[in-house]
Amino acid sequence: MIRNFAVSGVFVMSLALPGLAYATDYYVNSVSGNDGFSGTSAATPWQSLNKLDTASLQPGDTVYLADGSNWYGQRLVATASGTANDPITYTNYGSGADPTIWGSVPVSNSDFQPLAGASGTYFVPASDITSTWGPNSVTPGAAAPLPVGSVFENGNFLHSASLLSSSPLSYVESNANSWYYGGSGAAEGLYVNAGAPITATSSNQFTASGIAGGSDPYLGVVYSNGQSNVTFENLSITQSAAVDGGGYGFSAAGGSNVKLLNSTVTGAGKHAVAAIDTTGFLAQNVSVSNMMPDQGYGAATAFVAYSDYTSSGDTSASVNDSANLGQNNVYPAFYDHWTASASDPTPIAK
Repeated sequence: MIRNFAVSGVFVMSLALPGLAYATDYYVNSVSGNDGFSGTSAATPWQSLNKLDTASLQPGDTVYLADGSNWYGQRLVATASGTANDPITYTNYGSGADPTIWGSVPVSNSDFQPLAGASGTYFVPASDITSTWGPNSVTPGAAAPLPVGSVFENGNFLHSASLLSSSPLSYVESNANSWYYGGSGAAEGLYVNAGAPITATSSNQFTASGIAGGSDPYLGVVYSNGQSNVTFENLSITQSAAVDGGGYGFSAAGGSNVKLLNSTVTGAGKHAVAAIDTTGFLAQNVSVSNMMPDQGYGAATAFVAYSDYTSSGDTSASVNDSANLGQNNVYPAFYDHWTASASDPTPIAK
């Protein structure tokens, strides 16, 4: 089944021809890799996604991410364009679970401190929640405080008090399964009421998602900004949740012929998969589940295409994609919209 979630004219998908004779393969493995290795063979893989930002990718190059790998608080960003015949490809190798890119970082149970005068509420200082977001961190590759966009307990969303109350801290103190990030000075950090004690030895596993240091509103955990002829496949993208900027699991902004294939996106915020001011975008065999709750009258849209007045003729297609939004989400799974102007009233051809 083919579903156009950005309404378009004719969508033509180019078939890639064999790669360039001098194309380079890069390997990244979060378990056995080392950023001091060459990164150009499965025996000498890099460890971090941030290291990919130093590679001068060329048309026909392939980036292989090891199955079973997990990258927390790092972003996979397309840094160069391929050509129609020689795209740049990000894919997997090995065996086991698809490589997973997390838009979140673990929060140690031992970092939670009981909040005085508020039974059941715990506090984690901002300095204990950091990430290394590569080119969008304050200092590339260095840990920086992570402005929290969502909190998960054992993979399930806790409710954002800021979305539900004008007095978020008071809300957290009174309501289980809720969180708030704010304050200043020594009191700046994460406040959580999990409805049960949080101890260093308890089985609760907390993660906090957010985007650090970047100003681009379309940032995704996996992201192509202005690049063309790039393919991402066989990836697991999870916990990108934020209400607005940076709340994307996968996003393609600008450029053309970007593809997301045979992948899963879970625990997303604003949107799970987004095509923004881009043409020839394809999402195929992509599964979306568990979107962020409490936004407006529901949660968030799984697949979205957007075109503003600076862009026209944008096209997107969805093939065999699925969405299980969860948490009483009343938004449509597939949604397209645009911003018109007097000089360009229909940037997406209807």
